[in-house]
Amino acid sequence: MDPPKREAGGQSEKRKRMVPHAILFVIVAAATNVVYSNSLFGQLILDNARKIAKKEKIHHPTVARVASRNTGEVRANAGGERQTGNDPRTALPRENVGDYVSGEMIVALRSGGKTKTRAEVMAALDAAEQALPGQVLRRFSLRFGQRTVLVRLPDGVFVTEAVNDMLALKDPRVTYAEPNHVVWAAGVTPNDPSFNLLWGLHNTGQTGGTPDADIDAPEAWDMFIGSSDVIIAVIDSGVDYNHPDLAPNIWINPGESGTGKETNGIDDDGNGYVDDVHGFDFCRRYPLLADSDPMDAHGHGTHVAGTLGAVGNNGLGVVGINWLCKIMCLRFLDAEGVGNYYDAAEALNYAVTMGARVINSSWGGDSYNLTLLDALTVARDAGVLFVAAAGNNATNNDVLPNYPSSYDVDNVVAVAATDHNDELWWASSWGATSVDLAAPGSDIYSTHPPFTNLFLVDFQAVIPPSLGPQLTSEGTNNYWGTTDRGNGNITLRGDVQSYPYRSNSDGAVLTPAFDTIGLPGLALSFYSRREIGNDDAFVVDVWDGAAWQEIYRRCCSSGLPDFFRRTIIDLERYRNAAMQVRFRWLTDNDDNDYHGVEIDDIAIQYVGTDYAGNGYAYRSGTSMATPHVAGAAGLLLAQDPGLSLEALKLRLLLPVDHIPGLDGLVASGGRLNVAQSLLVDGEPTPVAKCRYISLVPANPGQETALRVTLTNLPAPFEGVNGTEMWSANREKSVRTPVRFRRYPTRAS
Repeated sequence: MDPPKREAGGQSEKRKRMVPHAILFVIVAAATNVVYSNSLFGQLILDNARKIAKKEKIHHPTVARVASRNTGEVRANAGGERQTGNDPRTALPRENVGDYVSGEMIVALRSGGKTKTRAEVMAALDAAEQALPGQVLRRFSLRFGQRTVLVRLPDGVFVTEAVNDMLALKDPRVTYAEPNHVVWAAGVTPNDPSFNLLWGLHNTGQTGGTPDADIDAPEAWDMFIGSSDVIIAVIDSGVDYNHPDLAPNIWINPGESGTGKETNGIDDDGNGYVDDVHGFDFCRRYPLLADSDPMDAHGHGTHVAGTLGAVGNNGLGVVGINWLCKIMCLRFLDAEGVGNYYDAAEALNYAVTMGARVINSSWGGDSYNLTLLDALTVARDAGVLFVAAAGNNATNNDVLPNYPSSYDVDNVVAVAATDHNDELWWASSWGATSVDLAAPGSDIYSTHPPFTNLFLVDFQAVIPPSLGPQLTSEGTNNYWGTTDRGNGNITLRGDVQSYPYRSNSDGAVLTPAFDTIGLPGLALSFYSRREIGNDDAFVVDVWDGAAWQEIYRRCCSSGLPDFFRRTIIDLERYRNAAMQVRFRWLTDNDDNDYHGVEIDDIAIQYVGTDYAGNGYAYRSGTSMATPHVAGAAGLLLAQDPGLSLEALKLRLLLPVDHIPGLDGLVASGGRLNVAQSLLVDGEPTPVAKCRYISLVPANPGQETALRVTLTNLPAPFEGVNGTEMWSANREKSVRTPVRFRRYPTRAS
């Protein structure tokens, strides 16, 4: 049926129905101001609308808003209709931006009144339809006397405003009004071109692995894609916050942004940190000092960030578990990937103070540290989840703990790594009681800083013993030169005599001078092996624009290694217009029986802009498994921001995919399944709760055994052995932690 012709104001109705129609007419007329404001006809419509509103004593919010707009003004996209620049689904058709179709509204109409005949019902519905704002695109009827119509709103009228205003009218002919919400096919597949490489999110066997050995990310995205209100802190080597696949999801400190606050050198928000716009750099290893820039000079942290929060459906690279989130960038690992517990604890405290709900910690060591434990306890009390890598030592953490993942604090979730066949990754550490669950961690593809070489020399084109055209030399008794190690493998030596090296040398080789001002992630990289006697040294200096600064020194090493070790040194604090690097070889007057120092592949690099060609990489480890779990936690908080810490942890661990090969290796006996986690309702209840049981030997030195059995286990514990046994052969009683293999909170 052709749509009925619009008659302005519904003038065919009786006077008693004039007021509702007048209101609707006012909405339509006022809204058309944006479309027709440059025409005389449009101005007449608006004037007429105002007259009707005044005569009928109507005060309508849409009238007030639209009538107050300047002639010809078109309002920017705001309110409930998301900005295309901030929404991850901008690759959808323009009219499908956000959660609903932009500019469209669904209205359910009913005939109302005392109409009896079919003709009267149709006439009443036609009249109600004619009074709607905008153009009726389609209609259908679910039952007699009712009609559901799809309305295209006039330009400049926003969906949320129109719906709210329609409902506020309480027109008896309007059953309801709502946006035309967008839905996706079950198991959403984003348009990120490298999504097919992310077997951990969606495993179809594309890498030769087992189909569905994944975390069911597309099924999870059918329910939630994340929220910009959820802050996930990445405590790591920093994050490349300029990466186009991460930048829209990078956290911005509201107290240090806007009106030049980003670089004014002032602690604007009073949190003790100056210009901490995206986070902070806590890396204090000699000779570095903390600064505000958490740029990643290593790559590890950026890779982690991409797995948990790369922007989804933006047509670029990869997708994170959260299409939407805010990534807080906290650097405490240096360019070589090394850090310390103090810096880590300070970064952890910052994350808690500044509002992170989840912290990703893809690092660890074997030392128990009270400072970090204290910081973890504070985080627990604040309700912050701490997701930690189990380690890549291929060892049992129950026997050889790995920290921080082995701290027995309620907010810690320890993560092992699996491969594409759902088997424990070969180097992953495990622990039946100290590691909670597993997640994909082998050959994980993710975002990476596009490191660019400002300077590179590999010596392969050099004719020994020449230094080649890129290096110069200076000093006393300078014996630097190149040698051929065989098969054309040319390297640089502190003494070309090689073995034994000569005494009384103070020689150096220098790189050219470079303007390094403004280069992010600036670092020096070289490979070396050395055998150095007492009081002799291999030293690296950098020119900071005023003087030489020593940044590296090695001495007193015996036994020449068979392999070269890579060294990476941060140079960001030394950036200047004429920066140089100097390698020095210093020997005393004693004879020796050593080989000296050998160097290869010297590079000065920075984080460039070739993201398309060099902005992604593969990495493996429990470090890569951890952000799968941290990202899943973020998705759960997007679904239910009010989740308690205990509930959040339970919802990660209760619905894991049980993997027989992980029984006895991780406490949950399974691998993360984020889709199943989203399906768990409310706050799960623990099956049992018991932290410690004391074992008191009947006689000193006698073995004492304790058997604990859980009975009447509900799903998902059905069919799982609830019996565990501990033995003690101690002179004194021992407090034994009680943890069940399928008890997800490690009995905390």
